[in-house]
Amino acid sequence: IKVLIVLLGLVVAGTASMSFISFNYDLLQLDAITWLFLQSLCLYIAYLCFQSIFFDRFIACFKIKGNVGFFIVTIDFIGYTGTVLVLMFKEFEHAEINWLEFYNLLSGYVGLICTIAFTCSMIYLIQRYKREKQLKKGQESEVAVGLKLTGGGMKSTLSQI
Repeated sequence: IKVLIVLLGLVVAGTASMSFISFNYDLLQLDAITWLFLQSLCLYIAYLCFQSIFFDRFIACFKIKGNVGFFIVTIDFIGYTGTVLVLMFKEFEHAEINWLEFYNLLSGYVGLICTIAFTCSMIYLIQRYKREKQLKKGQESEVAVGLKLTGGGMKSTLSQI
């Protein structure tokens, strides 16, 4: 869970930074190459942490039977579909919009939404992990009490059968 939280923290840092850079484009006075590099770096940090390592740690933390393949393919599908939808929206609905303004506002709002969503996800995962841990402790204590009541465990259980 610690690694999972660190990864989500990196994702949140990347999306929050991307949003900050987008919304403060005029204030920061960055040249185009530096601005694009920082935007790409923030997006790549969020993508890399989430896409590759996060799913592996998520499966390990919650003991899900399976592998990361399904998650990665699903996220790639959503990402590519989103890219096509954004391009279609821009070209067919608002062709007159400046690409710089469009990309900057879109990346700012996407960064803001992702920051909020991943922060909420982090809080949820921590709470879920704690609940599962308490539930497991409760089940283990019930088993221990059950063993004491039957008179010592395996020997008496076998004789009862």
